Amino acid sequence: MSRTQILLLLLISVEVAGGGWLLAGRLYRPLPPVPDLTGYNPYTSQQLVALAKQVNPDAAEDWANLGDAYLAHGFFPESESCLRRAVELTSDDASLKYRWALTLSSMGRLDDAKQRLHDALDGGHARPADCWYLIGRDCLRQERVEEARAAFQQAGELPAARFELAKLDVRSGRAEAARPILEQVEAELPNAHRPHLLRAQAESMLGNDAMAASYRDLSEVCSGQLPTPTHEFRTHILATFDRYSVAKLVGSAAELRGNRRGDQAETLLREAMGAYWDQDVEDLRATLALDRGDLTSHLQQLEAIVERDGPDSYRLWRLGVALSTANQLDAAAEAFRAAATLDTDAQAIDSLEQLSIIYGRLGDRAQANRYAARLRYAMGMQLFRQTKLVEARAALRESVRIDDEYPHAWFYLGEIGRYMSDLPAARDAYDRCLELNPDHGRALDARGRLDVRGGIEK
Repeated sequence: MSRTQILLLLLISVEVAGGGWLLAGRLYRPLPPVPDLTGYNPYTSQQLVALAKQVNPDAAEDWANLGDAYLAHGFFPESESCLRRAVELTSDDASLKYRWALTLSSMGRLDDAKQRLHDALDGGHARPADCWYLIGRDCLRQERVEEARAAFQQAGELPAARFELAKLDVRSGRAEAARPILEQVEAELPNAHRPHLLRAQAESMLGNDAMAASYRDLSEVCSGQLPTPTHEFRTHILATFDRYSVAKLVGSAAELRGNRRGDQAETLLREAMGAYWDQDVEDLRATLALDRGDLTSHLQQLEAIVERDGPDSYRLWRLGVALSTANQLDAAAEAFRAAATLDTDAQAIDSLEQLSIIYGRLGDRAQANRYAARLRYAMGMQLFRQTKLVEARAALRESVRIDDEYPHAWFYLGEIGRYMSDLPAARDAYDRCLELNPDHGRALDARGRLDVRGGIEK
């Protein structure tokens, strides 16, 4: 064999070996998992399968994003597999280890989650306090209290971590130690609800009943959240959920409807969902039926949604509007009453307003006034929760002017009077509340704490 032939054979052998190595690498390279999507809505299923196909097997962020999408839609094992692969591809990325840890924690694999958080810390995570806080929370879930305390101390720059330390102190009977911690948190987050409520518990344990009552009052009017790393993660996951959910499809169809392209909206919904039933899709279809002037179909679809998916305040409100449009006023009133019952005071405003209008149309002036008063009460409570006490008082006064026999309105007029140090007005309001309902426990307690000396409570 000539030298040229030998060199040619060597070259072919190298090419074959290299090609085999490349082929083996591709064959044994992990591919993104696809969960069992049987029974899941077809729109999201198509979105998730398409996302998995778009993953570059060598791109860690692609794997991580797919993992987040799987986690958002409840496919936990597949999510964990994707995040693990992302970390394998970029082992020095502390943020990916942090995301992997959050997925593990969501699955209840707490020891694994804590180890990944320690790995993120060792890798120089940009927000170490967040890592320590999450380690502390996972330790609490395992009832490892002292380990949790140590972790929260490491995360002390976070108000949420200091709150957890104070809570541990209160629960272990060390309320005095909790007090200065809570004072710091309250100074930083004066509108947060939970620190004031815990402070009330601590003061009560220390025998400071008047101060405990004051902090309970603060917790009543302060509605702010205590921000934590888990809130940020939840916000991210919810946004990821929406990106691939039926809500996005409904939004696209609603945009077509807004552009007077209802037929195209119907086609989009039908092609994406087929025969799969989804309450939000059916709700939009009901709206499209009304747009076509088909009130009968509109009403039938709304009734079918309530029957199949169960009642909630929004569906019942929608049904009430449709029944009112169809001049079925008694049935509409029943739907609006049920909607108002299922809602909080501040969220019941639309239903209460409709009830006042309907009873006016029916000629029932007493009921119309009753619901007009409840409407003002709900508006007052909305303002009260926003700590707009002057405006809330005006709304509640209008409520009792229309109907002075609703004890809750009188109770909150008393509360506002007490907060504003208008003790005569507070006392009169509590007395009227108790006249209407002698067993109103909160009014009994508040009335008993009023002291004539300069507006100071006992």
